[in-house]
Amino acid sequence: MDLEEQIDKHAEWNVKFRKAIVSEGTLNAEEILKDDACEMGKWIYGEARTKFSHLPGYEDLKKKHAEFHEAAGIIAKLINEKKYAEAKEKMSLGTPFSDAAKNCSTAILLFKNETEK
Repeated sequence: MDLEEQIDKHAEWNVKFRKAIVSEGTLNAEEILKDDACEMGKWIYGEARTKFSHLPGYEDLKKKHAEFHEAAGIIAKLINEKKYAEAKEKMSLGTPFSDAAKNCSTAILLFKNETEK
């Protein structure tokens, strides 16, 4: 698993959300809420659990990744409800979503460093 690529993929949600707001599109909020449905989540609950669950950073990574998906799912639901201004607000710096995104990225980097020792 290319963990740095996963940071980029999770950061792309900002762009996906903004595109959905501009186009007044919809998103699969239920799927976004699932922390085990994306490529990284499948890896966390599969191969990473088998190989790395003994490492201290594994549980933190799993937790931070789940928190990211929970925050992203809230925004997706707002977009689907056509509450675009509220969705934009919830994407701002200092919000649970931006904090969860930052914390998830940090956890990924720390876990990457831990697995490379």
